[in-house]
Amino acid sequence: MKLKLTTEDRNAIDLILDQAAAAVKSPSPVYMPAAGAEHLKAVQTVLQFLHALPVSEPPADLASRTLAHISQATGKIVETPAKTTNSHAHRPA
Repeated sequence: MKLKLTTEDRNAIDLILDQAAAAVKSPSPVYMPAAGAEHLKAVQTVLQFLHALPVSEPPADLASRTLAHISQATGKIVETPAKTTNSHAHRPA
């Protein structure tokens, strides 16, 4: 079964994910799409579930595999980045 988001679901997701960013960027009122309480609650439940999942490190070859997939799909050569260490990597809390 393939589920599709309704317009109200998309509005609820936009509202929850964008409200903090909008509040920081603009001290004046910002338009946000309307979303019903039931849609907001459903989105918050899903996001809380996702937040509770364990965070694992991505595979070491993720970037090179992704670029290889892009190259294969587009027929264009995409350079693989040089291996670097990222001491400032962002990890969700």
